[in-house]
Amino acid sequence: MVRNIRDHTPEQKNFNYTVGRNINYMRKKVLGWTQKDFASQLGITFQQLQKYESCTNACSGYRFKQIAEKLGVSMDDLCDPSLIAKRKALAEAAALNSGVVKAKDYQNNLAEQFEEQSRYEDNIDFVKGRL
Repeated sequence: MVRNIRDHTPEQKNFNYTVGRNINYMRKKVLGWTQKDFASQLGITFQQLQKYESCTNACSGYRFKQIAEKLGVSMDDLCDPSLIAKRKALAEAAALNSGVVKAKDYQNNLAEQFEEQSRYEDNIDFVKGRL
């Protein structure tokens, strides 16, 4: 098996670039791990992980499977050129949903404040009427 990317075909280079990019994104943006932290979990040096992410070296099948498991994704996901776009879309949808929930909470809070103000004004009118 040829592991040095310089000896790979353009298709292999493109594939390895996609995998490296996805590993980097999942590690850094989704899980918030440093290369050193993640490499330690894999039992490799951070320099080796750096080579996988930058496509200087391709990883073995076993290591590929191990990386996918640690990142909590399938091996197919790591090969998917649209993984990052899908993850960003999910994050945006979650943020929008959170915003909708916050807006509804705000709206409910305003309604409660309005009701409280109305009760207060009714009490003031009652007291004025008794004077």
